Amino acid sequence: MPRPRPFIPVLFVVVALLAAAPWRAPRSAEPAARRTTHSVTVNLTCGDDTDDWVSDSSLEVMRGDTIDWVLTPASNVTKFKVKRKNKNLFWIDGWPFRRRDLDSDSTANNRVARGNDMRPDVKKGVYSYEIIGKCQGPDEARIDPDIIIDF
Repeated sequence: MPRPRPFIPVLFVVVALLAAAPWRAPRSAEPAARRTTHSVTVNLTCGDDTDDWVSDSSLEVMRGDTIDWVLTPASNVTKFKVKRKNKNLFWIDGWPFRRRDLDSDSTANNRVARGNDMRPDVKKGVYSYEIIGKCQGPDEARIDPDIIIDF
């Protein structure tokens, strides 16, 4: 009479080997070599709007890129924020980053607002945003550029 095969011990060994196998993190759809960090120079001054400018008023980036908005030494705002501009209240996908506002605080020696959390499903298009600087007192300094996402 033939002997039954030891099914359960073999199954146990297979499961143990699979559990011990090194697992890799899932890869992003975009190769890491294509990701770039773009720097946008921002000059924000309180009291004189004619001195306010950005180095790229229409910045072209690829999905997954990082954008750093860097204040110039001539800027005299204490804090600034990069935030989505609401052109249409019903347009839900109007901002390429997960965070709604990208903040910087020059009082903490951080003169950079960093957009490094781009949504993986961001669509190709033009995204309007504004840069708002906090002045001493009730005034704000504002600039109105665009981000162009291209694949």
